[in-house]
Amino acid sequence: MQSTNPEHDDVVEANVAPPKRPRFRRLKIAALIVLGVIVIWGALQTGKIREARKRIQQNERENDPLSNHGGKPPQKPKRDPAKPPHPLDPALEIAYRSQERIRSTVKDYTATMESREIVSGKLGAPQVMEVRIRNRKKRGDEIVAPFSVYLKFLQPRKLKGREVIWVECQNDGKMIAHEPGFKNFFRAKLKPTSLLAMFGNRYPITEIGIEKMVDKLIQKGERDRQHGDCQVKLDKNATVDGVRCTLIRVRHPVKHEAFDFHIAEIYVDEERLVPLRYAAYDWPKKEGEAPPLIEEYTYRDLKLNVGLEAADFDPDNKQYNFP
Repeated sequence: MQSTNPEHDDVVEANVAPPKRPRFRRLKIAALIVLGVIVIWGALQTGKIREARKRIQQNERENDPLSNHGGKPPQKPKRDPAKPPHPLDPALEIAYRSQERIRSTVKDYTATMESREIVSGKLGAPQVMEVRIRNRKKRGDEIVAPFSVYLKFLQPRKLKGREVIWVECQNDGKMIAHEPGFKNFFRAKLKPTSLLAMFGNRYPITEIGIEKMVDKLIQKGERDRQHGDCQVKLDKNATVDGVRCTLIRVRHPVKHEAFDFHIAEIYVDEERLVPLRYAAYDWPKKEGEAPPLIEEYTYRDLKLNVGLEAADFDPDNKQYNFP
């Protein structure tokens, strides 16, 4: 029945709600959910990186033998002859000899370094880098040759061409880097332990090199020596790329909070007494499974004392591709 009052008709029309748009509203809600998931995922990843960075910074403060915090390289302790020997003693003896050889005779070196690491719980892709490294040398308390590093990435493909330089006590402690290909339009200056510099890496650039490797191995060995549950084997017939090495294999049968690996393998060049390869494996999650890799580093085609100079660690070097 129609109304005969025009004013009443106008009121009815004015109060009619506009048609709803349920589809648009659903899309909006879905978009907000996706955005929320992305934000949460990003926060979790950032948290993992920050946690790793804190761990590394703490490690640098407490254990880094060549850090800028005033620490000294680990010295060979005096053993108590009245105490029984430890299974790690022969391995530590080799490590101390290697440390002394590197400190006294190795000024610099070049190599192709291959590495693979677990970062944020995930095993990353293998990385291959051309490395040029000059060891720190001191005259009294004066640093006459700062620890210097040049890296050029060869693999993986997405990183091929990236170059990185870090020189101790220069550039405000920052490393200088550039990206490969079409992204090579500016130089980035980053703290070695910054989130961006640490992305995809287990350790900062300040931890690279054979001298740092030996120092860290000694620290771990002396720490593990405080515990008896350890098995050590030496194999003098091992090789790395045809170079005869002594293989030191350390195994912790039982997982313990004091140990950070289940098995570690260190290959030491028999003639030059320098490490060429280190690999560490975790305890398998299930019985019968192979121990999963934690980290591995191999120095191939290692050439010692090639005469590197300051220009080799200068981004303006014409051999390099810094913008």
